[in-house]
Amino acid sequence: MSENAGSIICCRLEYSSRYTGSSIFSFIFSDKYKTGSFYGEFSPATISFNERSYVSNLLTPSLSGSWSREKLALKFKLNLPLTLTFSEQNTMALDSSNKLVYDGSNNSTTIFSFRPDLRLALQYKIIPDRLTLNTGARIRTSAIWMETVKQEFYTMGNKTGTWTAHDNSFGGNQQSGTSFTSRFSIGATYNFTENVWVEASTGAANTFGGDAIDVFAQGGLFSFGSILVTLKF
Repeated sequence: MSENAGSIICCRLEYSSRYTGSSIFSFIFSDKYKTGSFYGEFSPATISFNERSYVSNLLTPSLSGSWSREKLALKFKLNLPLTLTFSEQNTMALDSSNKLVYDGSNNSTTIFSFRPDLRLALQYKIIPDRLTLNTGARIRTSAIWMETVKQEFYTMGNKTGTWTAHDNSFGGNQQSGTSFTSRFSIGATYNFTENVWVEASTGAANTFGGDAIDVFAQGGLFSFGSILVTLKF
């Protein structure tokens, strides 16, 4: 009877969030030094205030599994990352009462992106305990990209205008590095003895829109090829 390791399927949910901190500034009011704080950057040399805030939320459901039987073993992992980011950059100034008010342009950007990421691995024992073939692939689809940019204009606290733009892309965004990419690798492991073995691998990568792979260029067959010799004592 042949040995069957069966299959394993598991799910995982990850969440992470990050944001910016605050800055402290000082000023003179009624011949006394006072301090204040706001989210952003303060330049004492030019007495300029740039209010900045950034919040990024990442939610990544994932599905992975493995299967093996006799000489063949398979693995896969599918990540489904959803990212929602908010960023804001505002120009501020102190008014006659030393109160921070908006003065200049206020820019806020909201971005939602979804980009599935699939990884595959196959291992075949050509000669058990001697020669093994290893192959793998990673495919990242074009992202669903939804971006809203809003700009408001102020003069010492008084709003003078508003401008809004939308950029919704369902075929990837080259500028943000979210277009379709693929990477394939193949290699072999040869065991001379239990304590000495050699691993060799090569592969190719490509981005959506290219119709050829140059074996000597970046992403070609020899751009991330490697040979590893291992000695075990």
